[in-house]
Amino acid sequence: MTYIAGLYIRLSKEDGDKDESNSVTNQKKLLNQFVDTTNIKIHDFYVDDGKSGTNFEREGFIRLKKDVESRKINCVIIKDLSRLGREYIDSGYYIEKYFPLHGIRFISVLDNIDLKCGESASIEVPIKNVMNDYYAKDISKKIRASFDAKRRNGEFIGAFAPYGYKKDSNNKNHLIIDKESSDVVKKIFNYYLEGMGANSIARKLNYLGIIPPSQYKKQQGLNYINTNKLQSTIYWTYATVKRILMNQVYIGNLVQKRSQCISYKIKKRIQLPKEDFIVVENTHEPIIDKDTWNKTQLLLSKKTRTLKNINKINMFAGILKCGDCGRTMAIKRDCNKINQVQYIYYVCRTYRMYGKDKCSSHSIKAYELEDLILNEINEHISRCEITIKDYDTNMEIDLYNNKIKKLKDEKQKILSLKQSIYEDWKLGDLTKKEYQFFNEDYTNQEISLDVKIDNIYSEIDKVKDQLSVNTNFKEVLQKNNKIEKLDRTILLELIDIIRIYDDNTIEIDWNFRP
Repeated sequence: MTYIAGLYIRLSKEDGDKDESNSVTNQKKLLNQFVDTTNIKIHDFYVDDGKSGTNFEREGFIRLKKDVESRKINCVIIKDLSRLGREYIDSGYYIEKYFPLHGIRFISVLDNIDLKCGESASIEVPIKNVMNDYYAKDISKKIRASFDAKRRNGEFIGAFAPYGYKKDSNNKNHLIIDKESSDVVKKIFNYYLEGMGANSIARKLNYLGIIPPSQYKKQQGLNYINTNKLQSTIYWTYATVKRILMNQVYIGNLVQKRSQCISYKIKKRIQLPKEDFIVVENTHEPIIDKDTWNKTQLLLSKKTRTLKNINKINMFAGILKCGDCGRTMAIKRDCNKINQVQYIYYVCRTYRMYGKDKCSSHSIKAYELEDLILNEINEHISRCEITIKDYDTNMEIDLYNNKIKKLKDEKQKILSLKQSIYEDWKLGDLTKKEYQFFNEDYTNQEISLDVKIDNIYSEIDKVKDQLSVNTNFKEVLQKNNKIEKLDRTILLELIDIIRIYDDNTIEIDWNFRP
């Protein structure tokens, strides 16, 4: 019988195929040398380079199967059983069922296995397949552990650097800033803090002709494929902008291991819970400062809306609420038909959606609100300036520390007395009843001193908090002193929430205490 052979070659770094003998070239050489000693004719080589042996969805192997089923070949030759695969169930299926069913002679050169059609494999074959499977599992486990160690060490192990960065040419596991794309990242954060939503930012970037991250990577010569995006979507989208705004990489942190394969056999990836992410701070130079980041995350946690005309920024987006029902205030426009002047109002969103039965309008004109807030901010800054000048926190902390020292000295005396009465009781100088009486009294004194000490420590913490607040406010005062014109940056820096009541009185939750 004449045998026409398909010579199958597989190489995978994932399976630990690192030695030179497993290279595609050397596998070809070995198989050619073997065929030269037989009467077998070669039909073709079927090569899977860089393909895992834990599944059989490989281009080369699929092509081999097509030639088997179309009867172009009647013999399959491999270097050893691990080249066929490292999954023992499927490997066994092809050797024991698939190849015999299609009249295929199966040869594994280094294993000295030569199974002609109808011949059963010896016990050695399934044992080797099981060992190959175990080897793949062990290698997979070691690779995962190695990657996790790199992640915990703050090394970047992704195939492509995040938008805004590039891999360091001297260290592929370190990120450095890419000037061109990092400028776009800064724009995105600035736009968002100015009051633009993610959709508006995406539209603006598209209007400016700035290419999106996936296209930028390709422009840089990287073989990048975005599996989460339609091929036709070569523009900025809401999702792309939102991912950038939420990515800690831009403040110098690496957040890795967000997902992983189900197992070494099943390559489908699953998302991991946040508590399983590996986060390492300060691994590379940040593009965005911490202050900008914190303001952005605060805004992202709130439901914000922007004006349809993106040139008119809603500076109160996300921080303006109805003082009674607690919902955000909606924007309403009213045009004066006589002088064609457009007024912008803020009204309660509950009132606007469900009517006066649910809440009242709380209507206030935008320019009136701006004046009210500007006056409140300047008065607030003036009060804080006085507080900062008159408040010597270090002196107060010293006084508290002196009190703690005295109380601790008292406590030490009590402990000494407790030890003394215990010794007196053991020596027989005190009865058990006398010892219990004195011990209980000293214990109560000790507890009372502990409470006093804890209370003072709490007071010190409050003073330190105030010191921190004053330090932050000093920075605000140095930058602003008195604010002449209100803008969104100042609002976000100073204010958390503004509440509007029905009589147009306002209540402000400050980011700093006066």
